[in-house]
Amino acid sequence: MGKLMKYEWKKQRTSRMIVMVALAVCVLTFLGGVLVEKDALMGISETLLLVGSFFVVFYMGIESILILNRDLKTKQSYMIWMTPKSVWEILGAKFVVAIVQMFFVFALYVIAGLLCFVGMLQYVGELGNVFAIIRDSFIQLSGEGQLIAQIIWNLFCIFVGWIEVVMVGYLAVIVSRTILRDSKYAGISIVAFFVITFIIEKIYNLISNVLPNVEVAGNSFFGVGYLVYYIIICVAVFLLSGWMADKKLSV
Repeated sequence: MGKLMKYEWKKQRTSRMIVMVALAVCVLTFLGGVLVEKDALMGISETLLLVGSFFVVFYMGIESILILNRDLKTKQSYMIWMTPKSVWEILGAKFVVAIVQMFFVFALYVIAGLLCFVGMLQYVGELGNVFAIIRDSFIQLSGEGQLIAQIIWNLFCIFVGWIEVVMVGYLAVIVSRTILRDSKYAGISIVAFFVITFIIEKIYNLISNVLPNVEVAGNSFFGVGYLVYYIIICVAVFLLSGWMADKKLSV
């Protein structure tokens, strides 16, 4: 499975390089703005980093779905399914690499953000004491440990939710290439994705009242029930995708 993961990792190498170059440009532009004291350069860089941190993580997940679709449609790509590896290993490698790719890009943005933050502290100089006072006051009101725990918990829940969306995208592609293979509608996988997502969300709305509604880290946006449900959905979607690919997939 390690070789499969390495192979899948290479498929999005170009996207990762573009992201790293774009991040380097943003960070250098921001630090350049600090050196020449140009607020406009700093503001543009920070805005691009903020917007990009959401867009790029989402795009990496969507691109992995597009790669799976290509692997099942083009003659050049579907040869991976002819290798002496089980469908479970192939899909498992694709799922794991998709998750790692998104986490990797997110980590790059965190590092870039920290570099810009350090540059900002250098820029504000004496005003840094003012920020320190504001920070200390905020920590006293919310509790430092609790605040950090809330941020980590909410980000983790959002990440799990996006993983579920990507996995549903995988399932939709497999459905379009198996039980809906004879459909003449070109966008059948998109329709399948929205139908599956609607069913999952409908079930969550129906059972949300009976799920454990334990809050983590105080007033966080997501309860334990949310996380438990979507982890179960991720496992179920993977098992269903693997079963359908193993029993019904024909490349």
